[in-house]
Amino acid sequence: MSLHLITGYAGEEHITSSDHASFNIAMFGDGEYVLDKGNKFEASVITNNLIRILDGDLMLQGRHVRLKENTYEELELENGSQGMYRNDLIVVRYSKASVTGIEKCEFVVLKGEASSTQAGDPTYTTGDITELGNALITEFPLYRIKYDGLNIQEVEALFTVETTIRNKINTAVSSLSDRFKTDSYSNTTQTFELPLRKSALVVMSTEGNSDLFIVSNYDEDGKNVARLSNNMSTFSVSISGNTVSVSNESFWYKYNAIII
Repeated sequence: MSLHLITGYAGEEHITSSDHASFNIAMFGDGEYVLDKGNKFEASVITNNLIRILDGDLMLQGRHVRLKENTYEELELENGSQGMYRNDLIVVRYSKASVTGIEKCEFVVLKGEASSTQAGDPTYTTGDITELGNALITEFPLYRIKYDGLNIQEVEALFTVETTIRNKINTAVSSLSDRFKTDSYSNTTQTFELPLRKSALVVMSTEGNSDLFIVSNYDEDGKNVARLSNNMSTFSVSISGNTVSVSNESFWYKYNAIII
């Protein structure tokens, strides 16, 4: 097969759902999760045999599935039985017709077996619907509906919510900021806190001199300073408790410490 330009005009229809799924897998992974958008398929109990699912978006092995904003679906469940326990599963079912190739997704309720002692989950289908697996059906469990007698005892979410790429970047930057200590034109001694079981890569510099070292604070017997540069006499370093002190005979120009 020749190279395929997906985002390009070819004079005919040439982009398939598997093309989009391949891109989504490359960007977001091949897992199954709800996206952080809208009501995220929030479930509510209307009656003991009716569950309402609000709007949301999800990824199902690269397939983007959506229930439009400000809409919902209501799913009917069979009544519980007096004195019995039962677990039902609400799943998102992907299916593909073997002859026509038509694909669809729908909410499905899988009924569990009633038990007088402890209920178990019904069996659901797990298939690889990527181009490598080419399965015709797979089911993504969203909720476990727990019955105690005639009543719904609990609606338990089984999915994870995947945050947006922007939020992931912001979280990573914030985490790095919390780990980055810096100061300029300070006095002859500078201190900073180093959490237990952490290390810091420290770069000290004056006008014309610099020093690079690692400080470790693993336990009371494991405190350590390892110099990585040749300026052994430029700075003196000590650690007491979780306080690192760095000294120089004269004012130093700048220090950076990254907690690692």
